Amino acid sequence: MNAGEAAQMVRAFGGLPDCDVIITKGGDGAEWHSCDAEPLIIPAFPVTPVDTTGAGDCFAGTIAAALDAGMERGQALRRAAAAAALQVTRPGAASAMPSRAEVDQFLANAP
Repeated sequence: MNAGEAAQMVRAFGGLPDCDVIITKGGDGAEWHSCDAEPLIIPAFPVTPVDTTGAGDCFAGTIAAALDAGMERGQALRRAAAAAALQVTRPGAASAMPSRAEVDQFLANAP
């Protein structure tokens, strides 16, 4: 969920689930609260956004695919953040989604 959705859940229910919650925070990165590990926090990649429509879907799809491929959660979270960073630099939603090769190249050149 994104930070706005997390805030709405807190207001409506008094809090968030205790674990296995991923919260995206746009330019502030993302965090994963797990039942059996310390929270994992990743900063956003610095990019100049053009259109943020679809960024959450890009992030969610990428992290799901990365975990399904067997990546550990830190690597999957970083990959999802990279894909979303690329996606927001382009106009549109579905048409702006980066390919696997584009994400690989972005990560290869990222700090």
